[in-house]
Amino acid sequence: MAIPWFQIVKLVPEIVSLSKQLLQQTRTDQSSGAKPLEDRVAELELNERRQAELVASMAQQLAAMADALTALRKQFAAFRLISIISLLSAIGAIILALA
Repeated sequence: MAIPWFQIVKLVPEIVSLSKQLLQQTRTDQSSGAKPLEDRVAELELNERRQAELVASMAQQLAAMADALTALRKQFAAFRLISIISLLSAIGAIILALA
């Protein structure tokens, strides 16, 4: 399984912009004066939903990266075994050629 670098790189700007947007929104909400309590609670719920979406997106990306790393580890182990067998075969061939 190849690492989906294109998808990972493609989603990074979205995560960064959402994070900046949430940060900016919290800063402007603090300076906007007194709002009714119901409006503030609604804004907090919206903010919490956005944060949950962001965390879910990050978790999906981490899961994809973990899967890709697991696949790479398996491929590396197979290539290492093939390399060792090839090296031993080459050494054996050299010894036979010299004898």
